[in-house]
Amino acid sequence: MPSLLRRRSEHRRRVVPLAIGLAGAGAVLATVLIASGGEDEPSRAAGVSASSAEVERRTLVARELVDGTLGYAGSRTVINRLGASDSSGADGGSDPEAADAPAGGSRTLTALPRPGSVVHRGGALYRLDSEPVVLMYGSTPAYRALEEGIEDGRDVLQLEKNLVALGFDPGIVDETFTSDTASAVRDWQESEELEETGAVELGRVVFLPGPRRVGERKASVGSLLGDGSEVLDASSTRRVVAIELDASLQSMARTGDRVEVTLPGGSTVGGRIESVGRVAREKQSDDAAADPNAEAQLVIDVTVELRGRRRLGRYDEAPVSVGLAQDSRKNVLSVPVNALVALRGGGYGVELAGSRRIVPVDAGMFADGFVEISGSGIRTGTRVVVPDE
Repeated sequence: MPSLLRRRSEHRRRVVPLAIGLAGAGAVLATVLIASGGEDEPSRAAGVSASSAEVERRTLVARELVDGTLGYAGSRTVINRLGASDSSGADGGSDPEAADAPAGGSRTLTALPRPGSVVHRGGALYRLDSEPVVLMYGSTPAYRALEEGIEDGRDVLQLEKNLVALGFDPGIVDETFTSDTASAVRDWQESEELEETGAVELGRVVFLPGPRRVGERKASVGSLLGDGSEVLDASSTRRVVAIELDASLQSMARTGDRVEVTLPGGSTVGGRIESVGRVAREKQSDDAAADPNAEAQLVIDVTVELRGRRRLGRYDEAPVSVGLAQDSRKNVLSVPVNALVALRGGGYGVELAGSRRIVPVDAGMFADGFVEISGSGIRTGTRVVVPDE
């Protein structure tokens, strides 16, 4: 008889999993336990492995999940500007034989850095006829030969700053190309085993803002390159997530907002919205080619700056999920979601650690694995039972 009563008691206190649909960022599943014991003092079934957690005040943020692409910021294609006819003498004059060569003449591409490698200031982005095309830092692109007699300009200032950084003295660093600048250029050319003309022909230097990570090669070693040929893609070394955000969700993306990024392996890193486009554009889609009458999707370009870069690995052009803040509750009492108990008569409760009693609570927002709760006797520091997963 005692055995029969024990079995009936255990039957009345069965534990059943219940899936809760969570609002906010995507569909999050939480498992709760249904208490079917006495109505006055329900409790969990014996034998369930559990630990405990404190009721804590925290800010909960419900998020809308959107697709993004993890890559590198500032990608652009490097265009060759160095043709066979480009040549300057030490006195700034042109080589007569070069002047007779056809404009836009070609040179042989003899070396390219491997994709994924990083080129720093003074390094070769590629080589033509075994001579380097050199990376120097700057935001103003090269657009003319730099030599004595040219008008002052920011490109001259950029050149002189780079010469100083590389260990060559151009005298006063300003926007004027002086004889001191020409002397420093000759010293630099000697170090690169270039003809010591004191002038920098158009295309010998590529100004880009900082170190460049090499991406896709647009040409192959051995091919002939003329002025205007694409050589390779290069980007900064800074990791970002690019989002083509549906224009209807634009209000969720504000510059400076914190976001959560889920990587391909399932781990998450924090991020901050760096920029939000102001003009919607039509998203490029393969469906448009198949069906020209398909309605175009309007999107806003959003860029997310990432934290925890050590956890990003070597992912490039990798699909990720980004959680944008949809709603939030500040400084609310909360517990882990799986601390909730679904009561037989409806609603939820939590089991108090120590007394093993389940007390009813009102459940609010679900977010980030936690749930907002309130109820009689629930305060900061109250310990509740949390089943082990």
